[in-house]
Amino acid sequence: MSRPALPLSAIPAELRARIEPVRALHYPPQGATSTVAIIEGADGRVVLKHARGRRWSAWLAREYAVLRALADSDLPVPRALAYLADQHAGQPAGWLLMSYLPGEPLGTVLARLNNAGARAQLLSAWGALLRRIHQTPIPVVLRTTGPWLDAQLAEARYNLAHDRVDGSPALLQRLERAQPTPIAETLIHGDYTLDNTLVADGIISGLIDWARGGPGDPRYDLALAACPTRSALRRRTDQLAFWQGYGSQPPDAATLRYFVDLYEFF
Repeated sequence: MSRPALPLSAIPAELRARIEPVRALHYPPQGATSTVAIIEGADGRVVLKHARGRRWSAWLAREYAVLRALADSDLPVPRALAYLADQHAGQPAGWLLMSYLPGEPLGTVLARLNNAGARAQLLSAWGALLRRIHQTPIPVVLRTTGPWLDAQLAEARYNLAHDRVDGSPALLQRLERAQPTPIAETLIHGDYTLDNTLVADGIISGLIDWARGGPGDPRYDLALAACPTRSALRRRTDQLAFWQGYGSQPPDAATLRYFVDLYEFF
């Protein structure tokens, strides 16, 4: 599902004042949770995201908080410039202005990359970046109380009852009954996919869409990145390169499947 392009006239005056004069607006491929525009202004490029509705505006506000919390880290994340909450048709809405990171999605690059060595190098770097995330101390402002998985299952129940999700009641019941053995929580990205990883000039240049970032089970990131049943990394050589970069053996297949199934509710 794609949202329509975001015209300049729709941007709140408070934000327009920060980016004008606007020389051009570009619209990258759009996702289902927000509308994104790349804006060329007098001082270069910035990115503006707009989300509508309770769920998506809350995610956008969370992304702003995560980016601010990670501003002093060495991770390749956008710099949060401003956040504005407002209303649209009686529903909560939000606007996030952030710095522009160059590049195109890793999945797009891999789709046309036939050089086995270059492909392995990129996927190894992708695994190494995820290891860096998991080794980054969790910022104090993002720390939570209670197990991460309990919170995710509670949110999954809410989403199933109130929103359109891919998961089913039967699947959620299985997830609640067959929880994996807990491990120490780390900083996670929460949506570590090829489409959220940017590549420029043959190297990883950025990682975007941090709405699900914060303390969590690192196996969730690993499942979204490399579970062969859902990932583009179906070649054995791709899997080997990713796990070599990450620096460990993959969790068992059942554990990876558990977290992929959990993703169906988000």
